[in-house]
This record gives sequence, C-alpha cells and structure tokens, in this order.
Amino acid sequence: QLFGGARASRAEPPPPLWWAISVCAVLIGNTFIALGLMQQKRVHRKGPSQHRRDLCCCRGVDAYFLSPEWICGLVTFLAGHGFCFIGLALGAQSVLACLNCWCVVVSLLCAPSMLGEAVSACKVLAVLLVVVGCAWVTLSGPQRYHVFTVDRLRMYLVNQAFLAVSGLTVLTACVLAGHAGFTDR
Repeated sequence: QLFGGARASRAEPPPPLWWAISVCAVLIGNTFIALGLMQQKRVHRKGPSQHRRDLCCCRGVDAYFLSPEWICGLVTFLAGHGFCFIGLALGAQSVLACLNCWCVVVSLLCAPSMLGEAVSACKVLAVLLVVVGCAWVTLSGPQRYHVFTVDRLRMYLVNQAFLAVSGLTVLTACVLAGHAGFTDR
C-alpha cells in the first residue's frame, strides 16, 4: 500500500473518547494561543514603560517584553501550543488541522474588548462560516485512525514513493538554502 493502511499496524484504533479529547485539546490550545498573542499585543501598544528601560542591555530601548503582563501572554501562548501538541498527538490530523483557524474566532470575540478593535457585520458572517466549516469537518471527518507506531514508520522507510517524496523535499530545501546563502553575499 502506498502510504499506510490497515496492514501497516496491528494496533487497534483509539476509542472515540480520545477523538473528543483531541478536539477539545486543540480548541483549548488555539484559544490560549490567540489570547496570549492578544495579551502581548496589548502590552506592546501601551507605549514605553520608563521603569523597564534600565533592565534592557541597550539604553533607550523599551523592554516591554520584560513586563509581567507580556510574559504572562507568552506563557499563555506556549501553554496553548502544549495543548495543541497533545491534541494533535491523539487525533486524526485530517480533522484537527482545520481547527487551527479557531484562533480567528477567538480573536473576533476578544479583540474588541482587549484591543479596542472594531468588528463589522461582514467579519461576523465570515467567522460564522468558519465555525460552521470547523463543525462540519469535525463531525463528518474520520474519528478513528491507526496509531502511528514504529512498525508503520519502518514500513514508510522502505516504501519507494515515501522515500521519493521525502528525498525531493530535502533536495528542494537544500537548493533553496543554497540559493538564499548565495544571494546574501
């Protein structure tokens, strides 16, 4: 089989409870990511904080990133990535990938109060479309999948199609990195 399938692993698919946990973890994670970034942006917008200038190595630089509020936003952002890491490890990627746009929904709901941004009716309709699309994919997408095991990885490492795509990806990355290094000179 080209990229896996039923013969790739004898491991049983995880129960539906893991699917629900994975969806919740990704939604919570993306909510934290959006809130953390908005918190950092709010601190950055406040203007120079005179008492933090002495803590930075360069005089005259506003070290807003040393304020407790900004660090709290960073911790919230990183915690969100932790939740997403757990959720993506437990669920089917084809379903959970669409939930990354949940940050847009959270931003629309919280940006007016946190950042004073205006929300138009067109934006609300667009976000409602995003919510409907996320719900549709989540409810109709695969809820059971095969766990990625060492046996499946070994099968991929001898699969010619997988090796060809992986080799082409590495070759393209090397060419682009070489081109970038050449143009910087």
